[in-house]
Amino acid sequence: MKRTIRFLFPMLAGAALLVTLLRPETGWLARHQLGSVLSGSWGMVQTLSDLGLKRDEMPLSWALPPAQPERIKAAYAHALVTHPADTELQIAGILHETWGGARLTALRNLPASAPRNAVILRLACQNDINLKNRQIEQDTLSSTIEKRKDEPVDSAALEAALKDAQGGAVLDPSNAFFPAMEAIALYGLKRDSEARAALHRAALAPHYDDGTRTETEGTWRLREIARGPQLALTETAVAAAILFP
Repeated sequence: MKRTIRFLFPMLAGAALLVTLLRPETGWLARHQLGSVLSGSWGMVQTLSDLGLKRDEMPLSWALPPAQPERIKAAYAHALVTHPADTELQIAGILHETWGGARLTALRNLPASAPRNAVILRLACQNDINLKNRQIEQDTLSSTIEKRKDEPVDSAALEAALKDAQGGAVLDPSNAFFPAMEAIALYGLKRDSEARAALHRAALAPHYDDGTRTETEGTWRLREIARGPQLALTETAVAAAILFP
């Protein structure tokens, strides 16, 4: 019985794969995914590297071509140059090419748009509007009293984030995300009455969009334009890497 079951599972898996390949709704995707894995292309080598695999851990590593990072870089550059007015792609390109404060600078150089402002504010949550000057007051909201002390904040960075939030609210007035971020920046600047008013506006807004979908779909599209159709696993990795506010 156990022996029969041991052979039954591979047979069922093979049958399921065969049906997936033959069905017109799924066949194109299954053929592409299998072809990407088995073709041994330079793009697949780069994709597996992106997922964290070392070369000697890759399937058929002895037969794979070498990675070509310069070719990848050129492909991304070409995709961005040929789509200059595509906000999603331009945001994805900046996030792919830059790090740290350079990201915010590059994003702020893009034409004003609600998606751009949303991505800027989410990134700013890592440092610029990560408040450290209201620590003592937080003890009144906690059941565990801790000895905390306030730390200096970058007022200029908070003012810049406030400007981004207010600009986003003008571009997308029904989006709760922008007045919510405005409230945080104002709270960090100790403009509490204005912060409460902004938070109230956020509570009344009919929808919430922090730009994560724009960033995810832009990154997917940029990778496909530059490197061809992607594995479902790499698309999942892109979505999992998105930073929330």
